[in-house]
Amino acid sequence: MVIGNMKTCPETGPKVYNVSEYLDDHPGGAEVMLDVAGKDADTMFEDIGHSKQARKTLEKFRIGVLEVPLYTWGLLLPR
Repeated sequence: MVIGNMKTCPETGPKVYNVSEYLDDHPGGAEVMLDVAGKDADTMFEDIGHSKQARKTLEKFRIGVLEVPLYTWGLLLPR
């Protein structure tokens, strides 16, 4: 899943997580995570109001940062 945008992660961009090993342990159940698998989960993640501990746990599953062209954020015009 992908979490983040220029507002929530302006210095890095969206972060990519592989949470497949956490599905059975997720307090909200695996289904909610599977619904956003391979998608932008930023709004859903932020709207739920996850705790600092939840965010710390999530970082254990970060596998990278999604490279997004700056014009996607409205910062540059495409050529």
